[in-house]
Amino acid sequence: MKRLMPLLSRFFIYIFLVSNFIYFISTTKNTNSPYSELFTKHYKSIYSDDITANVGTFITDKNENIEESIANFFQDLFAIRNEAFLNGNVEKLYKFYDTNQTFSAYSLKYEFKRIAFLRDWANVKNITFKNIQSTSNIKDLKVSNETYNLTLGEVYKLNYFYNNNPEKINTFEIELIHTIELKDTGDTFIVNKDYYEDYFKNYLSDYDFDLTEKNLPLSKENVRTFTFNIK
Repeated sequence: MKRLMPLLSRFFIYIFLVSNFIYFISTTKNTNSPYSELFTKHYKSIYSDDITANVGTFITDKNENIEESIANFFQDLFAIRNEAFLNGNVEKLYKFYDTNQTFSAYSLKYEFKRIAFLRDWANVKNITFKNIQSTSNIKDLKVSNETYNLTLGEVYKLNYFYNNNPEKINTFEIELIHTIELKDTGDTFIVNKDYYEDYFKNYLSDYDFDLTEKNLPLSKENVRTFTFNIK
């Protein structure tokens, strides 16, 4: 009997605990306890934040398309510059540069020098350029605030003929590696600086411009500097 009593006591305690557990479960199953409400609000907050973050990433497509935008910018710039090689008209190039900024003005002036040189060189060689086309690819791109630093490869192909034999079209290509800093202006870009080495560098010192020019006429003064040859 003495052994039976402890066993019965344990049994009733167990029954009591199980009954109370079942009771509390049944009474709270369909109620909104403060803890349940707190958990729900916390969950909704996290879920809502996730949705907001995902929507923000989805609608902000500027970063996803920035490389394409930059490529289009340089496609336009190079097309206008190449046209200037043919006709000497440089007026449309100004919109790509900020002439009030030192490095940007220097970069534009360098383009003017190259255009003037190549036109004079062709004139002396009795050559006419039929067309000039550029293809480019972005090799590296780094973003800092509204500034983009990039390495850009450019290959431009020049089709030309000698004036005494216009039926025969000749071709040569020049490859450049540009180190560029671009500024985002909101709806387009501005070249802050553009540095590259090319074949013409040693022939440009006799040229100078004040960046008020709209057309670059042919010049006879720099004929002595022309030693660059093509086949």
